Amino acid sequence: MANDNGDDSGSNATSLLSDNLIIETACVSIAKMQCQTSDNWIDSEGPRWSLFAKKVNYDRDVKRLLCNEVARNCAEEGQLEKAEHWMSKLDAKSGVDADVRTFNAILLAQSKSGNLVRAEEWFAKVMQPHLHPELNGVRPDRESYDIMVRCCAAAHDWARVGKYLEEMDSQGYRLKLHSHYDLIRSAVNAGEVRRAHHWCRALMKKGCSKRSNYSSEQVHQEYDRLPSMRRYKLEELFSTVLGC
Repeated sequence: MANDNGDDSGSNATSLLSDNLIIETACVSIAKMQCQTSDNWIDSEGPRWSLFAKKVNYDRDVKRLLCNEVARNCAEEGQLEKAEHWMSKLDAKSGVDADVRTFNAILLAQSKSGNLVRAEEWFAKVMQPHLHPELNGVRPDRESYDIMVRCCAAAHDWARVGKYLEEMDSQGYRLKLHSHYDLIRSAVNAGEVRRAHHWCRALMKKGCSKRSNYSSEQVHQEYDRLPSMRRYKLEELFSTVLGC
């Protein structure tokens, strides 16, 4: 609607926001469909792509959104080869850049499949932008490190666990509570009592991504109030490890 001066900029802005929402919703829907039914890239001359391109004048942004969505959906469905195929279509040099959420989805999928080597290869790529300029702009976040620590712990690769924990600490990141729990349990199950003891004390002293520490006083105070405390049975974990 135009204002008193005949300026309809407000209406145009509202229309643009609406257009963007329509495009994003459509891309998500197509991404799920592509994940389930087809390997093929939507031809730039195809009717659906043309519809998007005519609706708004940013073909590059639509392609970026669509490729990220398809790669994430494929990773979440465990279709690793297809996820990596769509990830390869993202290229920061041409402005069609990957999203860290897509990167994390691929790391998590590799971790769940037990492929630590492939997860590490992807992690190394984003740490070497001069060798992989297509991924320039993607940097590991707290979730990226959290995934790698869990992946290494599941493989009982304690040297790599220590490496990623040190890098997390240097970045000011802390593990999620359930990741601490899994890490300590993995060490106990592997007979690595000293490591479990060390990481248990680290959790008590430094806390996790949500809390600054897990001293006995804090555990007692919050045990009845917080479901997470009851779910992870921290006191039982601490007593088990520290009693070894």
